[in-house]
Amino acid sequence: MMACEPMKYTEIAAKLNITVQTLWNYRQHAKFNRKVGQIAARADRASIDVQIALRYNLLMGH
Repeated sequence: MMACEPMKYTEIAAKLNITVQTLWNYRQHAKFNRKVGQIAARADRASIDVQIALRYNLLMGH
């Protein structure tokens, strides 16, 4: 959720049924932050791939 959705910590904590403090504690770990970054990068690449495919299909008349 942190990597792919623009949500506030309070919203994320509520969805996960944890406290904001617990979420903040996780954010203090470098390994957690690296993983969030990796997920965000994959989501960005997937979004770009979808945009390219859509534009290609428009150009090709599909």
